[in-house]
Amino acid sequence: MNGETDYGIIMSALAMGDLRDAQARIRKRILRLKAESRADPARNFDAYIRMLEGLESVLSGKESVEDFRKDINSAAVSGNFRFVDNWDDFVNTMVYYLYYFIDRYNIHLPAFNSKRSDDR
Repeated sequence: MNGETDYGIIMSALAMGDLRDAQARIRKRILRLKAESRADPARNFDAYIRMLEGLESVLSGKESVEDFRKDINSAAVSGNFRFVDNWDDFVNTMVYYLYYFIDRYNIHLPAFNSKRSDDR
């Protein structure tokens, strides 16, 4: 599994309103990346882990989307990311999906009942 695949799965799960699936994927990937980092210290996944932990914080209601944007735009994260060609587009797309998810499903993280805002 690589970063692009994880990102696609997480963002599509959010677009479909499946918060639990997105959170599970994030937790699973963080654990795997930390294990790989311990097994081979030459492979540094700190920036990717930090981005995923920030995303997890947003989805659990511990951090705002704008705080998340500021955190991943820091040089420690943006300068060490491997699978992103255009960092600004990546960040803007991720933030767009987060706002879309929040608006579409009319949620107040972390409380969420998996219903769209117009469902009765």
